[in-house]
Amino acid sequence: MKFSRGAPEETQYHERETNWFDRWFVSEHERERGFNRHMFEDDIVNIFRHSSNRSGGEIEIESNNDALTERLLSNVQTRYDQYGQSETIVALVEEILQALVWFDRAVYSLHENDEQQSTSIVSASSGTFIRFAGLTFQYFPHRREHHWENGNIVLDNELRLLAASRTLYFYWPRSIRRRIDSQNKVLRALDKDHGETTLKFLPQVTHDNPNPRNYFDYKLWSNTQDYALFKATQATGWSGRKFRFEKKSDFFDCHRLLRFRRLQLELRDQILVQLSDQLSRAGKRYWKNYTVTFSASNAAPSVLRLDELEVQLTQEKVGFSEVMDYCFKS
Repeated sequence: MKFSRGAPEETQYHERETNWFDRWFVSEHERERGFNRHMFEDDIVNIFRHSSNRSGGEIEIESNNDALTERLLSNVQTRYDQYGQSETIVALVEEILQALVWFDRAVYSLHENDEQQSTSIVSASSGTFIRFAGLTFQYFPHRREHHWENGNIVLDNELRLLAASRTLYFYWPRSIRRRIDSQNKVLRALDKDHGETTLKFLPQVTHDNPNPRNYFDYKLWSNTQDYALFKATQATGWSGRKFRFEKKSDFFDCHRLLRFRRLQLELRDQILVQLSDQLSRAGKRYWKNYTVTFSASNAAPSVLRLDELEVQLTQEKVGFSEVMDYCFKS
């Protein structure tokens, strides 16, 4: 194994050759984690996928050095096009949350161009990072790179100690992580045999008994699954996209929507706090007193307003349509 120091490597798409030892260090997202897990991961990120009609005022930025802030944010590489600092932060928050959902961490690297006097913030391979004793490492398994002239080159595995001043590291807030982990344990059990469970209870058709009698009560089984799902998601508020459950009411839907929306906005605010800390630390490479703070503006949905709507809904001072309109406000 090769040991080195340096900046983190950007996201690479070369072919990995992982073995059992590499899987202890490399976290690879399994896109097909199960029916319910797949839906939950998509829904929790949906809050940040705004429509094309962005107002550009969702994020407020306060800094004691506007020129340095412009330098740090001018070359942030994301999947979306940005037209200003607020849009850049919105796109960055979206990608950080997506990496948290997939890899439980999000890592970005700081690259400097001395000739152009510019700084780039680039997403790194989040699944390859390890934190131990306050240090951050990046582990590379055996990987194959394709070159036109030299053909395929196999690189040895490598453990790289990263320069803290050039690494932006984001993680799950502990309170939110606890709620999601508790929920996902039940979702994992529900997804284990999803789609095949009912077939196991069906009697086998034979020559002597071509029309066997079926004693399996699918409705009872489905209601039991729904009850387990709603009980497991009580802390997060996720509805599981169960829109036709017979025991649900409009009040239940609105109450759940408010709770799930609050979870998403708490995530947004926590990521903004981490982003403020990480960029303030990175900016101290250029100016030791540099600070920058990102926060949601008054034009964006807020947790405080959700709490007010919940109280007013309980007191019958607002209707379901008002709650829905605010929760789906982009």
